[in-house]
Amino acid sequence: MEKLSGEIEKYKEFNDLIFHKKISEVLNGKKIQGVVSIDGETNIVDTLEILKMNRVFSASIFVPPESNPYNATKEFSKDLVGNYRGMIGTYEIVSFMLGFFFQDQAVISSSILPGTDKKIVVDAWTNPKPKEIKKRYGYFKETPIVDIIRLSPHLKENTELQCYCYTTDTISMALRQFSESHLTRLPVVDYDKIVGVLSRSDILKQLISKELVDKLPLGVFNSPLSALEGQLQINRDFWTIDESELASYAFQLMEEHKQQSIAIIRGKHQLVSNFSLSDLRGITISNIEDLNLPLKEYLATLDKPPGQIISITMQTTLLETIQLIIDSNIHGLWITTTDNTDSSNIIGYLSVKHLTDLIYHFIKLI
Repeated sequence: MEKLSGEIEKYKEFNDLIFHKKISEVLNGKKIQGVVSIDGETNIVDTLEILKMNRVFSASIFVPPESNPYNATKEFSKDLVGNYRGMIGTYEIVSFMLGFFFQDQAVISSSILPGTDKKIVVDAWTNPKPKEIKKRYGYFKETPIVDIIRLSPHLKENTELQCYCYTTDTISMALRQFSESHLTRLPVVDYDKIVGVLSRSDILKQLISKELVDKLPLGVFNSPLSALEGQLQINRDFWTIDESELASYAFQLMEEHKQQSIAIIRGKHQLVSNFSLSDLRGITISNIEDLNLPLKEYLATLDKPPGQIISITMQTTLLETIQLIIDSNIHGLWITTTDNTDSSNIIGYLSVKHLTDLIYHFIKLI
């Protein structure tokens, strides 16, 4: 490890990027700039429509000064830091809404770790879907989105809700912010206003840019994952679920076990697809009942055919892993042995968070 961190010090371009490049420069290079801002009093139904219309998974929530103890100026603006309450995503909204539809329990077959079959009890959505949706529509139409932030166990910690970085911060400072939280995105502040959003993927994109990719510390980035296993926190506590089970069951398994993704299998071990939180993007009140479809049918509504598993092995290099995640526009990869069609060959799951935390681990040693 000391040898690798010592090698990093010799690469001027890499060090300049990490320790000197400002977040403002990163934002200026993004294709989509600015931030999707939503008034905290906007109702749940309209919030989902705004997220879908802007093709985003999450947005910043702002509340009037009288509702926010952090605002000392009492001025209301949907970009003022003092009015910022936090970021909320489709995931938290769907989780809140499904709680009103589950009225029974079902037993499904799942497994944790390859070959360990297990019966799992999950909440079941048993009432007629259209009728139940219509009955709850009025409530969702009247409930302000800020209420979910107040109630959600995923969002209740004020330390994370108030977490952001500044345009004058460097990439290394943003990496530290990310490492100290479970957030995947950070609002970016310029003076007293939020002007953009920085994601973990934005940082990884900087590393594989044309200007830098050939100037990276090769001893680190050309190393196979197996050589970095001691520092790379691979998620080996993963779950599988059959494609015939309902999408809502898969969602509940991920939520209960704090997983970003779940492997979809056919039969005993055939690995056919992947279900992740990103697959909730575009959910609104008009199509939330699709989560009561079998996974195979639900993924078909997303134009996500089975059999498209993107995976790596422990011999894949760190650089190849980052490039594959960015090029595929995904947030994580399954690690398998040479055969990625058999779920018994899954070794673990590697996310963007794992990669950015690894890079921060290295730069701390410099």
